[in-house]
Amino acid sequence: MASAKLFVLTAGAILAICGALPFGSEEITPKEVIKEAADIIGFPFNASKQCQTGHYPPPASTALDWYTLDLDERPGKRWKKLARDRGSDIRETIRMIKDLIRLLPGGEKKLAELEVFFTGALLTVPYEYRMEITGISEAALISIGDAAFLNAFYEVVPACTSIIAQDAMGNRLHARNMDFGLGLGWDLKNHTWALTEHLRTLAVNVEAVRNGTTVWKSVSYAGYIGIFTGVRKGHFSVTINSRVGHKLWPHGFLQWMHGERNQSWTTMLPRTLFEADASFEDAVYHLSNNFMMVPEYYIVSGPGFNQGVVISRDRTSYADQWWLNQMGGQWNLIQTNYDHWLRQPWFDDRAGKAEQCIAPYSPQTIDKAALYNVLSTNPVLNQETVYTVIMDVVTGHLESYLRQCLNCFLF
Repeated sequence: MASAKLFVLTAGAILAICGALPFGSEEITPKEVIKEAADIIGFPFNASKQCQTGHYPPPASTALDWYTLDLDERPGKRWKKLARDRGSDIRETIRMIKDLIRLLPGGEKKLAELEVFFTGALLTVPYEYRMEITGISEAALISIGDAAFLNAFYEVVPACTSIIAQDAMGNRLHARNMDFGLGLGWDLKNHTWALTEHLRTLAVNVEAVRNGTTVWKSVSYAGYIGIFTGVRKGHFSVTINSRVGHKLWPHGFLQWMHGERNQSWTTMLPRTLFEADASFEDAVYHLSNNFMMVPEYYIVSGPGFNQGVVISRDRTSYADQWWLNQMGGQWNLIQTNYDHWLRQPWFDDRAGKAEQCIAPYSPQTIDKAALYNVLSTNPVLNQETVYTVIMDVVTGHLESYLRQCLNCFLF
């Protein structure tokens, strides 16, 4: 069985493993516990965390492919070329996820229930998006239930690092590392996260056009129709990070299934705003106030001076808005998966490392190379990092690159 080599592992599982180890001392620290578990699975816990330089430009071979999404086409046809081209990768990713579910007690029964559940769930999605997902299922040769599941799966927004930085001329760059593995499927042979490896085969750039003109650009996964990384020239750019420690998506999703349809899907709202010609101000308002499926962080940049904000979302409204304020010394915003006003957890201080590595720069020296170097530093770059992207809302520029760091932190 293909999943035999996969070890289903999460941070909680690491602690559970270590709890059974005879350390011989009650003085052991949590960090030592994690290190012992890392040794068991062959993970380089003490890998270098030195701030990196010289990583930009990356090799051209790592640049993601571009696909065009024609919004003038019928919804059922829009994604068909991408779904056909990456169909085998989409099927393999679904197979891998199902293999992991089969490892759970009653796994086969759960899979059958999920197929029925998500086939029905698709009927509750707005018509245009429902037809897009149906078209993907046909082109990728997967069931409608699997196509719907894949799109709902990505609503569990990944753990990422997002940065907005403003230079001395008032220009803003918006960058992020997309970290997505969910602690699923540690491959003991290759020392990689199975889900992350599969997502690298699905990562693509998408340019959506209407009447031959670019509407928006995004970095996405084949088979997915939402936006968690995107830009519309002259309007706004956005990245989405999960907000750890808050009620996650099953609660909101189940409410949706039971008829409470006044919630916005996390990654569909930015797409809706892009296609409705929303300004930066409009986007900030709706991303701050719409009733959401899950809590998250929306990191948003606009074309004007100091137009950069991290919106910390509860499901019903925003908990905080953290703005650029260059005159006040706040020329950059760095957001991972924890509230910025709280102390970051000892086991995951990507924000602290990113702040340390960006500190030598200033509005006079910050540029794409500097941001890429910050995002190339362990553990900001980690074993769950799928890609790095840099965007400029003024020009509409977007560039993205596949990443892999076998000597970086686990997540």
